Amino acid sequence: MGDAPSYWSTAVCQSNGNNQGDYEHMVADGNRVVLGLTDSRFGDPDVFVDVSVFAAGVAGLHDAFVAQNVDTSVTIHFSNDGNFARQFGWRIEDGAGWLTGATPGLTGSSTLAAAETLLVTATLHPTRTASDSSIVRFIHSDPTIPGREDTTAAVMRIHGSTTAVGPWPALWLFAPAAPNPNHGNATLTFGLPRAARVRLEVFAANGARVRTLSDAIAEAGPHELDWDGRDDRGRPVPTGSYVVRLSSAGRNLTQRVVLLR
Repeated sequence: MGDAPSYWSTAVCQSNGNNQGDYEHMVADGNRVVLGLTDSRFGDPDVFVDVSVFAAGVAGLHDAFVAQNVDTSVTIHFSNDGNFARQFGWRIEDGAGWLTGATPGLTGSSTLAAAETLLVTATLHPTRTASDSSIVRFIHSDPTIPGREDTTAAVMRIHGSTTAVGPWPALWLFAPAAPNPNHGNATLTFGLPRAARVRLEVFAANGARVRTLSDAIAEAGPHELDWDGRDDRGRPVPTGSYVVRLSSAGRNLTQRVVLLR
């Protein structure tokens, strides 16, 4: 199968007598697969098409600070962003052994209708015995596509040794966008150890600046900003990969955002 249109021939269909449902034309554009068939039951070779969108999204899993020896819940929103029902498998892993369980499970499978969302709540018990941080991974797969997996990861860092999280740590943090990929609703999370001017800009793959989301003084602590997939003039930008750069106090931190239309 290639991504170039194939030529269908009515003569071929009529000669083999099998012209009611043979898919003879298939093209792919990103995560969209278009199938075409000819059907001459109406007296001429009519062309019918079916568009299948293969897409999924993960939200709720992002870099965070957690308290030592305190159970922490992380709710992951996994959605079927395609246009037909599909079965998905998932599993959750972490590198430091902090995971103690999840609802409906650390592993599992579920059939989701188009636009349906599955909530998976994982419980972690952070401890310094293994590490000061852990990478938590949510891995989803499609049983009909063996060997293909998509991973969303986040870094959980221990802060403090009591049951309450103390003052915001003296770290600069720029977490991955969520959801990513997205359809024009990306949330960008960053943290500052002290008040500072923050410039948050979106750049296209060719380096052109698309949008300035912030250019102002921000207080110490966590912050969230949304990008609606538009440029500085309010126009929707096309599907593609974009770089968001956070500049503050001489530091430049970047995250990549994939926008789907």
